[in-house]
Formats: sequence, structure tokens, C-alpha cells
Amino acid sequence: MSDDDLPLHQQADALRRSGDMAGARSLVQQALAEAQGEERGRLLVALGRVNLDSGENTAAVAALEEASKLLQTANKPAELGEALLDLGRAMRRLGSLEGALRVLEEATDQFSAARDSAGRRRALASRGKVLYGMHDWKGARGAFRAGLEQKGDDPPNWRLHHAMARAYEKDGRVGEADEAYERARQAGWDGVGRVRPYKSEEGSAASDLTVSRADVLVDHDDEAELKRTAGLLERKDLLKLVSLTGALNSALAPEPLLELLLDRAIQWSGAERGYVVLCRPVRGEAPRVEVRVARDSSGRRIEKPDDEVSRNIVRDTVSKGAPMLSDNAVGDVRLADIKSVADRGLRSVACLPLRVRSGPALGALYVESRSRSGAFGDRERVLLEALANHVALAFERSTRYQRLAEAYNEIRRALEERTGQMFGLIGKARSMRQVFRMIEKLRNHDAPVLIEGETGTGKELVARAIHRSSQRREFPFVVESCGALPEGLLEAELFGHEKGAFTGATEARRGAFERAEGGTLFLDEVSDMPERMQALLLRTLETGEVRPIGSPASRVVDCRIVCATREPLAELIRRGRFRQDLYFRINVIRVEVPPLRHRKEDLPALVEAFLKEQNRLPSDISPQAMEQLLRHDWPGNIRELRHSLERAVLLAGAGQIEPQHLGIEDLKGSGGRRIQGSSGGHSAGKVEYHGFVLNRRQVALLDYLKANGVATNREYVQLVNVSVPTGWRDLKDLLDKNLIRNEGQGRNTVYRLSDEAPISNTD
Repeated sequence: MSDDDLPLHQQADALRRSGDMAGARSLVQQALAEAQGEERGRLLVALGRVNLDSGENTAAVAALEEASKLLQTANKPAELGEALLDLGRAMRRLGSLEGALRVLEEATDQFSAARDSAGRRRALASRGKVLYGMHDWKGARGAFRAGLEQKGDDPPNWRLHHAMARAYEKDGRVGEADEAYERARQAGWDGVGRVRPYKSEEGSAASDLTVSRADVLVDHDDEAELKRTAGLLERKDLLKLVSLTGALNSALAPEPLLELLLDRAIQWSGAERGYVVLCRPVRGEAPRVEVRVARDSSGRRIEKPDDEVSRNIVRDTVSKGAPMLSDNAVGDVRLADIKSVADRGLRSVACLPLRVRSGPALGALYVESRSRSGAFGDRERVLLEALANHVALAFERSTRYQRLAEAYNEIRRALEERTGQMFGLIGKARSMRQVFRMIEKLRNHDAPVLIEGETGTGKELVARAIHRSSQRREFPFVVESCGALPEGLLEAELFGHEKGAFTGATEARRGAFERAEGGTLFLDEVSDMPERMQALLLRTLETGEVRPIGSPASRVVDCRIVCATREPLAELIRRGRFRQDLYFRINVIRVEVPPLRHRKEDLPALVEAFLKEQNRLPSDISPQAMEQLLRHDWPGNIRELRHSLERAVLLAGAGQIEPQHLGIEDLKGSGGRRIQGSSGGHSAGKVEYHGFVLNRRQVALLDYLKANGVATNREYVQLVNVSVPTGWRDLKDLLDKNLIRNEGQGRNTVYRLSDEAPISNTD
């Protein structure tokens, strides 16, 4: 059978094994365009192997994860086991050891189901390598021992015995290690420390080693030095360095990558501690040393690293731009004047400059051992130099990304200034530009924000803009209205509840604080929050913890708090309706959203945007209609404008929007006299109505009831374009004044004029 007669995924494998990665990738990608089900799964396995052999481990994981899901339904456990084995290898290369362990365990189970002893042997050996990397010496030995019990020769017996010996050595069990080494010799080991890679990895290893030696071994211009240095590294060392390629290509945030590189430096060199250090020049002073990452041999972060690292060694290395290695630091004449060397009892020290191209050193990769002299030989030096080069490249890449992000933000700010738009907010008025500037200032800060503004001004849009421009934008934005729910339900919504905490709690539910983990929690109409809930909110803000209803323990939460209110909280504090201590907690940054009547220069742009939402052009509104829009005071603000235009588009049909389509009424002539001087907030638009002081929405309802006899809460909310909580407050006030009466309960409640209500005359 010729290669052309093979299935496409096998043709791709043949191209990959021959070294034609581009051809293999092209063949697979073309075939994937139409493939489905099992065939798509097999093609994705082939693509994953191409990515693995190309060092693209992140892409390999993505392809192999999808392939594994598709092959689950094929009922071919051996095929699924092979895919999972490759997936585990890719995850191990990325440093995801826990994930690799889970995948390889499943691969072992699949090979067992297929009665494939050779596959099970390879999966167990791979599990042993992962456990060894996790410092689980006992678990690693168990996996290698189980592999020896399976049929097959991949990996060979001597390799598994040798791996067990290494694991015994790490555990300090020297006698058992010697016995395992002897078994390895009897099985064919040549007695040299060199260990060949598994056969299953030789293909990808050969491809990985096509990477330029200059890239792997840092910069060595002298060919003789390059050959000598390359001779110091074993094949497994080169595989280690190549295994980092995927992590270097995938990470933009430097900290996790630096931790991975430093952990590898400590592990591969046998150091006890390691540091990644930056040096920043200071005019007229010694360079400022900044420890970015500090770890010990167990992978834990070092507390107070600035007190542990030898700054003078770092400064000397950076200034000279050359590595500094010492086999016995306390007795090294070069370090005799450095007090910290003797104070810390340093034995072995290796400090390597972080250099990119021909520029000055950025800092240093510093590893040490306080218990062993001569810990870092020529092999360790070469590995550490390569890792230092990786660290320097990670810094440069991160710096470039940061500069690009800053340039993008500058361009975005300039564009927003020109167009008067920001994350859905529209406005060129001076008051709106102040809002935009405040949102921009909050971009890199996590302080609580209080947004004040009348109903319908777009406070939630401002909150969303704050979230979307912040560093939390990739995490949830959760909205809760504090005035829309009774106290008990509000507590459950905010803090969550356990199963059985109250009647109807058939299952546990996370509260808003937990749902907003990592992101932003927007508390609308916080002024309506009951006093007890204010106390609970204050406690959460002070402790950073919530306690769900029915839970015996608190839970730590991490989210940014943005609150909104239509009423000035300072006034509510004076009236005893809001806690002052809570006010101080949420009012760290205050943003005031202006009412539409104070920014009418933005009205044409708003009209254009809302008409565009309705698939209409700005020219579809007549000059007379626009003039009426500009004359109106907009007590309902942006919400009222939007609803008026939606109504106008519906009534105008395909024709032009005229004034009569807008449905804008002047409530000043509706049975009441406008109270002069009332403006802003909840009191805006108050009128005197037969001896009662009402807002204009309430007057509109009374006139509606006089004309129609009955209205529901929903009809009232739609009539005056307000939120449900605001509508409830208006209705309650009218009930308290005995101007209306209600009939029915819950959603079936309707409202009528009371018998005592004065009959208004419009003359």
C-alpha cells in the first residue's frame, strides 16, 4: 500500500516522522475543514503530534483535548489511550503536572480496557516521570514498578530500574538505590549517567533538537566554545530546554512564567534557593535591586526575599555583564568583602546576567546552596545560562506587550475624546468628559466607587465602563438591585444560601459576591438597602468574607464594589436612613452622572445612536421633532429619551418621525403647579397637586387613572419610564396619602383612584 492509500491522519503522521512539519500541518488542516466525529478526532491527534514536535505545546494541548472528547464515543480504548498519552506529555511540557497526572491515569485505564499491556507500560512510565517531577518519590517508584510488570520493551527494563534507583536516591534510601542500579546494569544499562529518552518520545525529540544550538545554549560566537559547551549537555538536558518553548510562546504575564523558569533552574541545578532579580539604575547611586520572584527547592515562595539575596553579588554581575560562579563562597577571595556571604554561610553561588542581544543586563538569575560546596559545575552553568536567556526574553516580551498596551490605550483615549464615546457611553458635554476622565483614572485602581445620579441617567452603563476598562474585565460583572427585593431575599441574593437554609431552598446557591469573584459587583439603588442589610454589607467590606445563610463558616471573596444611588447619601445620613460608616466605605471614589437636561448638547448624538439601534438614519427625524426633543426637560433622562424614540419609530412606520410621534407631554399643565426651585435627584419635577406635593410621574398616574379607571404596577412603570423600585416608591407614597387604593395581591394588584382623591381639573 502506498502512502497515498493511507487514511489522511496516517499520511500526516508519515510526513511528520519524515520531518515535513509544514506538509503534515497543511494536510491535516485541509482535512479538518470537512471531517467530523471519529475521523476528526484522529486528525486532531495527528495535529497535536505535529504541534508537539514543533514545540507548540499550548496548541498541542488544545488539539489533543478536543480529540480525546471526540474519541470518547468511538469505543476504541487503545486509540483514546494513545491520544491521552500524547496529551499528558504536552501538559507535562507546559508544567501542568497535576493535569498531566489526571490525563495519564485515564490513559492507563483506557489501555487496560483495551488489554494493551505495552500501552499501559508506556502510560505508567509517563506517570512515574510526572510524579518524579512533583517530588512524589514513593508514587514515582510505584508507577515505574507497575510498568515493569507489563509486557513490552518501551521503555526498556533497564530504564525503569534506573528511574527507580534515582527515586530511591532522592528519598535518601541509598541501599535500595544501589540495588536498583544493579538491576539496571543486569538489564542492559552501561553504568553511565546518561539516560536515553523513551522511544515514544524520540521522534519529537529529534525534531525539537532542530532548534538552533545558539538559541538553546545562549550566545556563543566562538565555534570551538559552542562545540565544547554542547558536549557538556546530555540529550535529556536539551529536551528539558526545548520543553520550555511552549510556555515561552504562550505567556504574556511574566510572573507565572518567571516562577516556572526559576523552579526549573533550582530543580535542574540542584540549588536550594533561587531568585530572579531586576536592577534599576538610579542616578548618583548604586543600582536598585528588586526581587521579582524568590523560590526554594520545594517550590514555595521565600518570605522577605530582599533580606535573603546577596545584593552586592547581583550588582557586580549586572555591572560586569558576566556570570559569577563560586564553588565555596565563604572562602572565595572575590567575595571576601561581601558581608552577606559570611552571614548567610553561602557555599555554592551562581549568578548569571539577564541580557537581551547586546544591551546592558536587566538583572540576574541567582541560585545558591548553603549546605554544599561545588554544587554548580560546567553542566549546571550551561543550563543556567540558557534559562537566564529565557528569563531575559520573557522580560523583553512582557515589556513590549506592556508598551503596546499603553500605546493602544493612548490611541483609544484620543479616539474617545474625538468621538465622545466610551464603552457605550455617549457624550461630549463637559460634565460627561469629566465622567470619562474619572473612569480612565480608575483603570488601574480597585477602590470602591459610588455613582450618584438621577433615575435613568445611565449609572449602570458607567459601572460597566469602569469594569470593562479595569484589570478585572475578564471576570464577571454582576448586578444586584437593592431596592427590588425584600430584605430576606436580598440577603440570599447577595450572600447565597445552603441547601435547606429556609423553606424552598432545595439546593445551595452562590450569592452575588461569590458569583462576581475576581470581577465587579454592582449594587444599584444602595440607598434603598434596609438597615440590617447595611450592617451585613459593611461587615463584608471590612473582612472580605461572606457567610451564606445556613452556613457555619465564612468564605473569602474578592470582587470590586461599585454602588449607585439616585438620592444623595449624605442627605440620607442626616435623616438617619443610611449608615455613615458604610458611606465612608463605599464612597472612596465618587462619580456624578449628570441628568440629560444639563447636557442637551449630547442629545443629537444620543438620538443618532438610538435611531441606529432601530435601523433608522439620523435624517429620519424631522427638524421640528428634534426641536421638541431639545426643548423637553427629560425628567426620565436617557431612559425616557430611548423609550420615546422607540415609540416614535413604531408610530412613524416607514415615514419621517414628527413631533406627534414622540408622545412627549408637558406635565406642568396636568392638574398641578410646578414648584419653583426644585431640581436634581429625587425632588426634581415636584408639583403641588390639590394641596399635596407630588412628583410629575405621580401626577401623570392620577390623570391616567382618571381617564382609564385602573392601572397595574407594570403599566405605571411603562407609562412614566422608570425602574420597578422607583415605581413601587411612587405608588406607596400615593397609597399613604390616600390618593389611590389597591385591589388584589402580588402581580395581580391593580390601582384605582381612592374615593377621597380630589378630581383634578386641567383648566
